[in-house]
Amino acid sequence: MQKILVLGAGQLGAMLAEAASRLGLDLHQVDPERWALRQGTSLTRLPLPADWDGAAYDLVTVEREHFADRRVLELFADHPGFNVL
Repeated sequence: MQKILVLGAGQLGAMLAEAASRLGLDLHQVDPERWALRQGTSLTRLPLPADWDGAAYDLVTVEREHFADRRVLELFADHPGFNVL
């Protein structure tokens, strides 16, 4: 199963998670303001360790236009599955 990561955990991320669950995809969302991870359609945010790198994901995309803290974007700049449309 492909693992997908969405940078941003807002309304669009929630809609993507719902659609992904119906397709049998494993989608997680990073909340960059809280440095936390939401898994699937869960509303629970799990704190990310300081050394987390997200390397386990096949595809990484974003659900917003602006990130106040660019650390999460810089983390994925060289990820082979990073897709910003």
